[in-house]
Amino acid sequence: MNHARMALSHAQVRQLMPGFIHGRLDSQQQREVQEHIASCASCARQHRDDLQLTEAFAPPPRDIELLLTSSRREHNRQQLFAMIDALEPAAAAPASAGPASATRPRRHSTWPLALAAGLAALSVGATLFNSQLDPHHGYQSQSYRTQTAALPGATNQASPASYRVVFDASTTLESIQALLQGMHATVIDGPSAAGVYTLVFPADTPEAELLGELRADPAVLFAEKSVHNDG
Repeated sequence: MNHARMALSHAQVRQLMPGFIHGRLDSQQQREVQEHIASCASCARQHRDDLQLTEAFAPPPRDIELLLTSSRREHNRQQLFAMIDALEPAAAAPASAGPASATRPRRHSTWPLALAAGLAALSVGATLFNSQLDPHHGYQSQSYRTQTAALPGATNQASPASYRVVFDASTTLESIQALLQGMHATVIDGPSAAGVYTLVFPADTPEAELLGELRADPAVLFAEKSVHNDG
């Protein structure tokens, strides 16, 4: 007897979306999320908005091994966007069914407002983060802009590498604080108006390990080493 697999709910897809965007899900989850997006206009728009937000913060890559996409994944993404575009007219069709639907706002138009509200909530905790997690609170963040800049009170000491991180707008301040404390991270700047945190970590922690741990957390939309100008 065949047992039909339970389809993912909208809430489950939303929870898995960061992992789907960064390619961190296993093959079955990746396929299930993609199938849901291909048949659900609202989740498809949510995926597109999240993906555009993630890509907006991506700096030019310095190392090809750090790229989150591949030529094959880009091809698959373009195919998915084509399916999303095909869904848009079908999703808009019920708007002409009657006067009640004609006044109903489109769901995706509220997402930027929700994101802005979430980022504003994170901004409220900026002072708390700087005071609790940054032992050098008060130093100018420009001291971390180059790898050769000396830390205050140090001689010929290279600044630690910094990392830019964007959290999912639905992540609570307590969850972010717990993650950063667990990784012994220090907030040296942020969150910015766009919700970007600039962090430094213990110098003996390998870069690949840091990025791997950050990107493995579902609350992290984007994590990348900052681009330094050493010239």
